[in-house]
Amino acid sequence: MAIDIEKTIKEALRNLPPGIKAAVITRDGQPIYTEIEPKTLKQILKIYKKHRKIQVNDYESDQLDENNLVFYALSTDRIFIALSPLSVPEIIVHSRKTIQQLQQTLNKLLKNYLNQISQEINEETKQKYNTIYTISPKYKNIEELLPLVAWMGETTATIVANLDKKLPIWQLTLLLQKAGINITPEQTRQILEQLRKHGYVTTITK
Repeated sequence: MAIDIEKTIKEALRNLPPGIKAAVITRDGQPIYTEIEPKTLKQILKIYKKHRKIQVNDYESDQLDENNLVFYALSTDRIFIALSPLSVPEIIVHSRKTIQQLQQTLNKLLKNYLNQISQEINEETKQKYNTIYTISPKYKNIEELLPLVAWMGETTATIVANLDKKLPIWQLTLLLQKAGINITPEQTRQILEQLRKHGYVTTITK
C-alpha cells in the first residue's frame, strides 16, 4: 500500500505544541509539507542554505527575527524545520516524538523505493556487493561515531549515518545515489573497507 507522505507528515506534526510551526523539505530546499506561511518559509529557506550539509540525526540552529530555528536531518535527503519563540533545547524536546514518527515513515518509503529500484540491478552486482557493514560494537551509536569519521569527508559521514539501516553495499549505494551522491558500489565498498581498517565498522555475518 502506498504511503500518503503529506497526510503522514501532517499527522506527525499534530504532536507539536501550538508554539512550534514546522515544515519538511528536501535536502536541496524543496518544500514537501509546511505549516509555515509562504513568506516566512521563503526567508527560512534562504537561511537554510548554510545548513545544507547537516549530518543525518543531527541538528543545527539559527534565528529569524525573534524566533529560533531548528534544522534536523531526518535522512540523507529530508530535513525537518521547526520555527518557534521557544529556546532551542525546548524545541528539540517537544519535537522528539514528531521526529521519530517522521523517520519511521521515511524508512517505510525508503524500503518501498529500494524494493522497486532493485529490480533494475543485475544479480551479479547484488551477489558481488552483498556484504552488510555496521558500526563497531565499541561505539554506543552512530552519533558517537560520526564526529570521529568527519576527517574522512562528507560522503563517508553519510555512509556511516546510514549504517543503522543494515543495507548490503549495493542497496546502500542506491540510497547514496538517491541523495545526489555520485558513487558506484565499488567506491562504497572501498570506503567501508577503509572504515573497517580503522576499526570504525565491522561486517555482519549472515
